[in-house]
Amino acid sequence: QKAVGWGRRPSELAMDKLRGRAASFGRGLKEKIRSRASSAATTPSGTPSVTPSASPNGGGGFGSAMSSVGFGSDPDSATEEKLRKQQLSSKSTHEQLEAMRWLVTETGKKTSSYLNMAKQISLSGGDGKKGGDAGMDSYLPSVVKLLATKHPELKRLVYIFLVRHAESKPDDTLMAVNEIQKGLNDSNNAQARVLSVRVLSSIRVQDIVPITFVVIKNAVFDPNPLVRKAAVVGLAKLYSFSRDMAEDLYEILLKVFDSEPSPLVVGSACEVFNSMCPERLEAIHYSFRKICKMLVDMDEWSQVAALNLLHRYARENFVNPNRRSGGESREEGAGMAEAAEPKAVESVDDFYGENETGGAAPAATAEV
Repeated sequence: QKAVGWGRRPSELAMDKLRGRAASFGRGLKEKIRSRASSAATTPSGTPSVTPSASPNGGGGFGSAMSSVGFGSDPDSATEEKLRKQQLSSKSTHEQLEAMRWLVTETGKKTSSYLNMAKQISLSGGDGKKGGDAGMDSYLPSVVKLLATKHPELKRLVYIFLVRHAESKPDDTLMAVNEIQKGLNDSNNAQARVLSVRVLSSIRVQDIVPITFVVIKNAVFDPNPLVRKAAVVGLAKLYSFSRDMAEDLYEILLKVFDSEPSPLVVGSACEVFNSMCPERLEAIHYSFRKICKMLVDMDEWSQVAALNLLHRYARENFVNPNRRSGGESREEGAGMAEAAEPKAVESVDDFYGENETGGAAPAATAEV
């Protein structure tokens, strides 16, 4: 009965089945690895062969066969790069997303595998220019081809990678500018216009600065307030990269203060003003009351920036309330007024000051 399984628990039978499957899978995997390793060792000299790496004791063992067929390969190897480029060039959106997620993660976290790849490329003659990482810059041409995608998440990942590595490969970046500008012409998709303005203003390449300026100049009059806010924030980004255009950017900021009806955009304009030209307070002479009225409708961060701006403007342009017209201070005037006033009455009965001698007040007055 025990031989056929009678009298045994169902859990024991299930565990026996799992053990048998695992053992058979392990035997099949070992045989497969041995066959691949033997076929690789007997490859003719005219064809490329994969030689198993030697084990620490000098022989080819199980671990060397594993490495020869690709198991346990290091992600910074040429195989990893080839795999990711194949995924980027694939027609499957799922594979493209997988490759872009890996690229963005590796670029952001700067893991050890990515650093090893950058080191190997730099030792082999690659140039690590400022603004990018040598290990990831090789993916940029393949990533630029994905700009035409309609998938929103994939497009965002492509934009993130492009902004991080645009400065190191300006030629490939110029090829992507035309595709980015197509998003500005999508009148039915405000989010696409917002992304286009943000990406163009974040790319730090000197050759596209005139294009970015024209885009921002037109975007501040977009019918959607989110696009206008992105354009206003782009003024500060462009100013930090190209200080030669400070006056032109200042003129655009003045137009925003004068004609903008949305508190969302005006709050961002206050933040940009504090970073670009904090001393030129004459710019808000005609916008002071409008900023005060919109203050309650701004978000918390914009309220802080607006209060900072209004406080500095008031101290610069308003009359000091502690000063009188004659030049005397408020404290001095208060002291003179106190000396001229009569002494306070100590008794409640003499509240009206009718009994100057300090005696009792008349009966009629007391009744009153």
